[in-house]
Amino acid sequence: MHDIDSLGARADTWNMAQPASRTDLHLLAHDLRSPLASIRANAEAALLDDTLDDATKVILEKIIEDVDSLARRTEMLYPEI
Repeated sequence: MHDIDSLGARADTWNMAQPASRTDLHLLAHDLRSPLASIRANAEAALLDDTLDDATKVILEKIIEDVDSLARRTEMLYPEI
């Protein structure tokens, strides 16, 4: 299972003075896809709760919207083939 710590550890090892290699971009994109998918799935599952108030639903919908935006940006880093 991937976690945010592995992403942070990988980022700490990159030399920001040099352009990222295709491998770096592939690894970064991979490290972002899994947690983004998990966040989206959890927000979608929470929305299925009929007892949620409207404010909570709006927050969950915003989370899904933001995750989708980040996922699109991640895809631009290194598109899956």
